[in-house]
Amino acid sequence: MKNKSLLIGILLGIIYSLIGILLVDLEKEGFLRTLELAYIFLVPAVIGGITVFFGNVNQIKLYSFRIMMPWIPIAAFLLTSVIIYLDPSICVGILTPLFLMSASLGGLLTGFIIDIFFKYKKISSL
Repeated sequence: MKNKSLLIGILLGIIYSLIGILLVDLEKEGFLRTLELAYIFLVPAVIGGITVFFGNVNQIKLYSFRIMMPWIPIAAFLLTSVIIYLDPSICVGILTPLFLMSASLGGLLTGFIIDIFFKYKKISSL
């Protein structure tokens, strides 16, 4: 399969998001209250980064890929959250724009890190 690594990145992003929400739901007070805030901002960015990292060299070069590809695991996670009722629909609706924006920023940041620290020729074997 040509896009096998991209599929792996999308699946890892979905799994990471589900683990994150389950950890946040374990306890609503104390330390995990801070974790809940981090979940809203950082988890989508990490999902975006994971998704872009597993793209192929030609995909990673495209800014449209860096911005929009992270939306796929975010959308899958949000849909899963509604289906298995991890979050009420209203919460998902309110958080969707923030999650999409954070995921896009994570994808862009990962793309820039790859541009700066790795040369495309070096990672073309991935």
